[in-house]
Amino acid sequence: MTTNIGDVFRIVAKMSDGEDAIQNVYHGTYVGSTPPTDLQVEVGLLDLMDDTYDYIDGIMPDNISFDSVQIYNLTQDLLFGEFPWPVLTVGGSTQNQMPPQCAPLILFNTATIRSQGRKFLPPFAQDRNDTDGTIQAAALTNMGSFGFSMIFGIVGTGYDFVLGNYRPDGGAFIPWTSYLVRDLWATQRRRYKGRGI
Repeated sequence: MTTNIGDVFRIVAKMSDGEDAIQNVYHGTYVGSTPPTDLQVEVGLLDLMDDTYDYIDGIMPDNISFDSVQIYNLTQDLLFGEFPWPVLTVGGSTQNQMPPQCAPLILFNTATIRSQGRKFLPPFAQDRNDTDGTIQAAALTNMGSFGFSMIFGIVGTGYDFVLGNYRPDGGAFIPWTSYLVRDLWATQRRRYKGRGI
């Protein structure tokens, strides 16, 4: 199949903590004048995920495994496949992880009213919790680099790819325009042992 400009993709970054699944779901679309090849799609998106998560893998505990990345063309209802992460394997910290209800959160703004992206990142190590109970400043820098990488997307590799919000009811894709990180731990209700992380 040929990927067309404007096709919307779902990219699922899959990790795990033992038997508990950790997944971040992203949506993106290709823009430009020349449709990318399927190989460009595969390599480009895998590299984007690997490069972006590389900003935070060093502050994730080493019990977190990087399992696979699933790529799906929603517009064409076509599963590209499920691929191993190109480089990342496990988190890089030997510290214990933060409690399940303490999740780092990045917000992604758009130019559309009532359309904001929210991404709960995988657990951080406990040494990223500051003495006042907030996220350590150095970890915020890591999160900022993560957010910038997602906003920047894929540029200059023969095609451009941008991430954003997707509304399946109308098929609308809304690009992210900026990101926001805060030093407060967020709570994701389903994030506790035995129910997925």
